[in-house]
Amino acid sequence: MLACLHNGIALFVTHFNDKYNLVQKFRGLEQKSSLRANCPVDFMESGLMQKDKWDCWHVDVPFAICTDEATPCFVNGSYIGANHGAVGAVAVLVENHGLTYKDVGTVWQDQSGMEFTLMRVENQDWLLFLSNNVGKSQTKYAFVDKIDGFLTQNTTKQTITLTKQTPSELLRVIRHTQKTLYAYKDGKRSIVRSSEECDYAQIHEHYQIINPSTIATQLQKARQENGFLEEQDLADYGSPMIDCKLIYTINSDGTIFTEFDYKLLQKVDFTDFQGVMFQEKLDVYGGGIYRYLPKILPFETIEGRFDFSKPYPIQNAPYPKDVHLRREDFSDNGNPCERCVDYFKDKNGVDKLGFACGFLPVFDGQSQIRDKRVIYPWHAKFTRKFYPTFCDGDITDFKGVGYKKYFIPTANNGGYYTVDYQGERYIYIDLFIDQTVSINLPKNPTLLEKSKGIEYQYRDGVLNVTKTGDNAFAVFKVTID
Repeated sequence: MLACLHNGIALFVTHFNDKYNLVQKFRGLEQKSSLRANCPVDFMESGLMQKDKWDCWHVDVPFAICTDEATPCFVNGSYIGANHGAVGAVAVLVENHGLTYKDVGTVWQDQSGMEFTLMRVENQDWLLFLSNNVGKSQTKYAFVDKIDGFLTQNTTKQTITLTKQTPSELLRVIRHTQKTLYAYKDGKRSIVRSSEECDYAQIHEHYQIINPSTIATQLQKARQENGFLEEQDLADYGSPMIDCKLIYTINSDGTIFTEFDYKLLQKVDFTDFQGVMFQEKLDVYGGGIYRYLPKILPFETIEGRFDFSKPYPIQNAPYPKDVHLRREDFSDNGNPCERCVDYFKDKNGVDKLGFACGFLPVFDGQSQIRDKRVIYPWHAKFTRKFYPTFCDGDITDFKGVGYKKYFIPTANNGGYYTVDYQGERYIYIDLFIDQTVSINLPKNPTLLEKSKGIEYQYRDGVLNVTKTGDNAFAVFKVTID
């Protein structure tokens, strides 16, 4: 496989079939990030490139164009981290205001007496303010997102009259300490500068999410009498509240793993962490994309009745507007759904491509552990993004592995795909019509889970799995050399 790095974009080229290679791109690896966005490592684009072409940055058959697949935490009532800032700031339009970065960190009052700190001069017309913390504590922080009347600077008594104001996010609120692309070849690791042929590659990312209630105060204290000499990175201020370590591993078969290891550094009003997510893909084969989630029972919403226990068309059919699936919505409420598979069909209804995303049963992703740490395992929303929940509730740390994989379906209306991770092969079998799947395996696999409608037998190096009822799925694991 090939790993490349250019202008903060990482590209990976892996074998797909005899005609095409799979191209997958990440953004956010620039060493000097924008001061006005979090700039996490994030998925960017994927698709197929003909093997006889030389421009590896070109995609002939696009599968996905991604704008936001980095996973935030849900803290104190809103998302924060990854691409998300802190809600509660106010963007103010004051045409030709005359303020510069020297004025950043100054304190202003509106006509109600509420104090606001100037956090950033966006340009000659727009300013960004953050009010004092009006929440119950630094943990239960809250901000006033509307300015009353005009603003008066506390020291100089300068006033500015607002033409317009709008609630906005405070960015940046993550403090990076590492963004590194490594290539691994014959057991040796090297840092990628331009391009490397390799056996597999990894992106190591480490950042801390900052408590937004502590940023303005530290910014005020850091400001000298004559102001700052340059634009400030707000991520340099405030107290870190969550430590986030991520390793993205790109295997030679195109599988992408997201290993996440998070620790809460202070008391945090933590709600949940999704672990992985993905945006709606492109209908490149013309027959629609069908979504399947095992272990989910049919459910009712005001939009209609939905059954994702078999592939459901997500593009030209109703979709839940906004619903959190609960334990009672699962066929086994002690074993919450941990994966999603989208099938790309052609105009004849034949499955041409599969895309799987989920959690491996390792670390806190093991069903007996995750079951105790998740209340709402899946959030179905009209955006058609896949929003699983890895964990929620009152926890202090969590560790897991998510995966994303494009694969060629082994059969129409069902089949299997495999995921190889650290010497283990996970075999995911999903059958939607009466059929038997036969898989050559060098040794007897371990059954991890199965539905009631499955019978299986391993004999003479072959695993045979047969559908005997509805909602038929099974997961096996076998050690590989």
